[in-house]
Amino acid sequence: MLNVQTDHLDNHTARLTVEVDAARIDKAMREAARRLSHRATIPGFRPGKAPYQIVLNMFGRAYVLEQALETISNDIYREALEASGVEPYAPGSLEDISEDGQKLVFVVPKVPTVTLGDYRAIRVEAENIEVTDEMVNKAMEELREDQAVIEPAEHPAQLGDLVTMGHLQLSVLIEYEDEDDESEDDEENEENEEKVSDEDEDDEEDDDLGDDDEKDDEDDMDELVLLHRHDFDVVLYGDERDLVPGLAAGIAGMSAGDEAEFLLEVPAEHEDTTTAGQTVRVEAHVAQVQSRTLPEWSDALAKTLSDGKFETILELRQDVRKQLVERAELQVRQNVAEQALEKMIEEATISYPEEVVQDMITELLADLESSVLRGQGLTIKDFLQISGQTEEQLRERYRARAELRAKSGLVFHEFLRQENVSASDADIDAEIERMSASFGEDQAPVLKQYLSSTQGRWSIGADLTTSRGVDLLVAIALGEDIPAPSPAPDEQPAAAEETAGETDAAVPVTAPEGEEASEMAGER
Repeated sequence: MLNVQTDHLDNHTARLTVEVDAARIDKAMREAARRLSHRATIPGFRPGKAPYQIVLNMFGRAYVLEQALETISNDIYREALEASGVEPYAPGSLEDISEDGQKLVFVVPKVPTVTLGDYRAIRVEAENIEVTDEMVNKAMEELREDQAVIEPAEHPAQLGDLVTMGHLQLSVLIEYEDEDDESEDDEENEENEEKVSDEDEDDEEDDDLGDDDEKDDEDDMDELVLLHRHDFDVVLYGDERDLVPGLAAGIAGMSAGDEAEFLLEVPAEHEDTTTAGQTVRVEAHVAQVQSRTLPEWSDALAKTLSDGKFETILELRQDVRKQLVERAELQVRQNVAEQALEKMIEEATISYPEEVVQDMITELLADLESSVLRGQGLTIKDFLQISGQTEEQLRERYRARAELRAKSGLVFHEFLRQENVSASDADIDAEIERMSASFGEDQAPVLKQYLSSTQGRWSIGADLTTSRGVDLLVAIALGEDIPAPSPAPDEQPAAAEETAGETDAAVPVTAPEGEEASEMAGER
C-alpha cells in the first residue's frame, strides 16, 4: 500500500509525493541485482549466482536502485494515480527520487476542466452579407474564363495570354551572416573600424571595388527553390491570381525563346507566408505564347456553361446569384457561431496544463505543412530557413492561436456534452447511405465500404456532431426558443431506457475555427 500526498499546482498539474514500503524497494533491488549478475561477468561466480552484496559492491547501490526503479516505477505511478484520484491528460514525469528510493515525486498534467457560464443567455446579432452585382459579375467572369479560346500568338507575351514556360524557377533569397565574421574578436573589430575612413577614400578612387562589394553581397545570400517546372503553363493575369505578385508583369514582353532573370519584392502583407516580405528570384524561359480570347456572352454560352441546365444568360446569372446568396447565408451563420463561441469562452472558467497548448501548436504546424507547404514542395524545415526563425520561435508565434484553439475545442466539447449533442449509429448509417448514393451504382459500393471503416464512421460521426452543435449554438445565439436538453442516456430513468434507443455518447470533436491553419500567428 502506497502513501500518496497530492498537491494541486497552479499550472493545472498535480505533484504526487509517493512513499514506497522499504520491503518493496529491497525486493525490486534484489531482482535487479539478479538480472545484472546474469548479464555481467563476475569473477568467481556463474551467471546469476553472485550474492546480492557482491553485485552491489561491483555496480554500486545507486545503479542497482536505478535499474530496480525502471522496472517498478510505472506500477508505482499507476497505483499513485488511482490512490490520488488524479486524471492525467498526458504521461507524468518522475521529478525526484530519495537516496533510498522510498520516496518518489511525480508531476502529472491533469485533464482540462471547463465550467461554462450561462451560455443560453448569449445573443449575437447576425450581420447580413450583401451579394452585390460586382460579386455576381466576377463569378460570371470566372465561368467564362474556362471557355477561353487558346490560339498561337506571334506577339510578345502580354497580360491575359497563356504562356508555356520551358523553364520556370522561383527561389527565395535568404541572407545569412558569415560565421567567420561573427567569430572575430573585439580587437579585430576595432582594427576594422579604424580602416573605414581609408577604405572610403579608396572606394572613391577605384569604382571596381563597388563591383566587388556587390559580389560579396551575393556571396552572403542563399536560395531556397519554391518552384522548379518545365513545360509549365502560366496565365498572365496580372492580379492576385498570379503565383507571385509581379510575376505576370515580369514575363510580359517576352517572346518564345526568350530567357530572363529578375527579382521580385513581395509585399509583407502578402497572404502567402512563405514569400511575404521576401525577395524572390525568377528564372524564366518562354517556350510558347498563346492568346486567350474569351467568348462573347450569349444564351448559347450560358447553355454551355450550365451543361444545358439554363437556356439564357439571365437564368444562369440568377442561378449564380442564388449560389452566392446561399454561400453568404452560410458565412453569416458561421460568423454568428464564431461570435457566440467567443462569448462562451469569455464567460467560461477553463483550466489546462501546458501540454495541451504544445499539442495544439504541433497540430497547427502539421496543418501548415500538409495544407500549404507540401503543395509547394516545402517542409517545416524549409519554411524555418526561409523565414529565418528557429523552431522554438515558430512555435512561440503559434502560441496565441494554439491557446485559442485549445479553449475553443474544450468549451465547444463541453457545450456538446451539456446539450447531449451526438451522432448515433443510425445517424451515421443514414449519412453513409446518402453520401454513397450520390456516386452512382458503380462507385457507390466502393465508397460505402470505405466510409464504413472505423475511421470513416468516426469522421462522419464527428462531422455530424459538429454540424448539429453549430446549428444549435447559432439558434441559441439568435434567440430562438430551444427546449432544454433531454437527459443523457446514462442519466435517464430505468423506465425510459428501453425507448432511449442506442444513442452513442458525443463524438469528440474540435470546435470550428474562423481562420485557416496556414496563416501565421503574428507578423515577421
